[in-house]
Order: sequence, then structure tokens, then C-alpha cells
Amino acid sequence: MNDATRSLIEQWITVAGRNSEKTRSLYRHGIGKLFLAVDKSPDALTASDLVTFLQSLEDAKLSPATRAAYISSARSFFKFLENEGVIAKSPLNILRRPRVAPTNLNDFLTADEARAMMRAAKPRERLPLALALTTGLRVGELLAVEWRHLYVDPQGQRGLMVTWGKGGGTRVLPVFDPLWSLIVQDRQRQGLSTDFSTRDTSPLIAGVRTQQGMFAMVRRIAVRAGIGKTPGVHTLRATFATLSAASGADPMALMADLGHHRLETVMLYVRGARGLSDSSAGLVSALLFVQQPKRRRKRAA
Repeated sequence: MNDATRSLIEQWITVAGRNSEKTRSLYRHGIGKLFLAVDKSPDALTASDLVTFLQSLEDAKLSPATRAAYISSARSFFKFLENEGVIAKSPLNILRRPRVAPTNLNDFLTADEARAMMRAAKPRERLPLALALTTGLRVGELLAVEWRHLYVDPQGQRGLMVTWGKGGGTRVLPVFDPLWSLIVQDRQRQGLSTDFSTRDTSPLIAGVRTQQGMFAMVRRIAVRAGIGKTPGVHTLRATFATLSAASGADPMALMADLGHHRLETVMLYVRGARGLSDSSAGLVSALLFVQQPKRRRKRAA
């Protein structure tokens, strides 16, 4: 890969709004797989080169999700080149993102398990745990949020602006009284002001500052709570989505709160929360397998 191609990749990542350094690194790695398999400039790629790229992914024995991510990176990059006029037409337009099986729908906490974890959390652990459970933020968003991102709307409702999600979009989440009380307690514990300020860049979560630290904290709390599960940080996000859906949240509102761009992703949580009781398959099963009362034969007179 030459310097000109590397420069185009950095421009693409910047325009795409990939703010998280981890996400930027993953995108570089994904598009790098293409140019490692095919040592050509972007404007010289052909359809046969795509076959070589796909075969390299197969040979690497990558998971379907990883292959899908690499293909999505490549398609996005070449679409950017097409829009910028660097190439006439993306050769990857014919390449579709492979379907990936949905993740485990059991990867969430019940309301009782979530409450047990909140009770088991130590004072410094309560805010990050509650913030994750009541907002559904991604781990990168949890670590990036700062005091200046809190505000009060004209109706007096406190809110939190989140601008680090996938695609760099901005969304606003409400901060209700129980969460606000934990925020105030944590600020007072640090000796910091609780007055709203757009200049205060101090992190909202002070007790843990890395993704590894968040993961370890969640596991420790789960052990103390005795819930019999080993949740990760994403489990807390899935818990927010599942419990919201189970409580009747509108799918479109849930999609906005989670920062998703595809309704299909949110509907996985909605279907999982509803369970299987309303499945149409139950109607057919009842017709086929429920025993009908036997008819008595009439005796001849």
C-alpha cells in the first residue's frame, strides 16, 4: 500500500466521522486486508481482484462477523472514493455484505439480576453501572462522556448529549432523578462542583477509565451479586434494550436511544423481549398436535 492510498484511507475515516480511536484502528485494519491481498492502487482494482480479496478472507478462517466487517469497510471506502471523484465507479458495488447470524438473545440481565448488581456495587462502582444500565451507552461512549455534556432543557429535564456513537451522530438521553442523585454523590465525593458548565471537561465517570477496567468491574460486581452469570459491558447495553422493549418502548424511539441506524437491529431486542408466546407457530402446533376428543360410535339399534 503506497502513501497516496494511506492518505485516502485517513480522509475516508475522517469524513465517515469515526471518532473512537479503536473504531478508526479497526477500519484501517479492515481496509488494509484488501490491499494486503491485492497490491494495487484503488483505481486499478477489478472484479477479479474482489475474488482474490474474498478468498483471502476465507483462507484466514475468520468468523462471519469479522468477514462482514471487513467487506463493509471496503465497500464504504470505495463508495467514498466514488463520491470524491477519485474513481468513476466502485468495483465493490456488486459485493454485498454477508448475512451474520444474530447474537445470543440470552445476553442480558433480568430486572432482578440488574437490581442485585446495583446492590452489590461499591460506592465508586454504582455510577458507571447505573449509567450503563439506564442509558444503554456503548463502552466507548461511557468512557468519553464529560460533565459539560450534561444540560437542562427548557422544561427543566436534565439530559446528556452523546456524540461518539457509530457514524459520529449526536443523540440526547434523559437523566432521571435516581441517576442524577448518583452523579451528584460521585461529584461530591471528588470535591467537584455540581453546577452545569459547558467548559468543565472532567470525565463523568472517574472510577474507571479504560474498557478493560469497565469489563473487570462488571465481572467483579456480578460475582458479588451471585447472579450466576458472567456479563460483559455489552450485556448492560443489551439489558437496557431488552428491558425497554419488554416495557413497551417504541422501536423507533429505542433505535434513537441506542444510536442505531437500522431498525432490524433493534427488532432483535424487541422480538427477544416479547418471547415466543405470540409466535404464529403456536397456532399450527395446536392444530397438529392437540388431541381432539374422540367421537363415540353409535350402537346399532
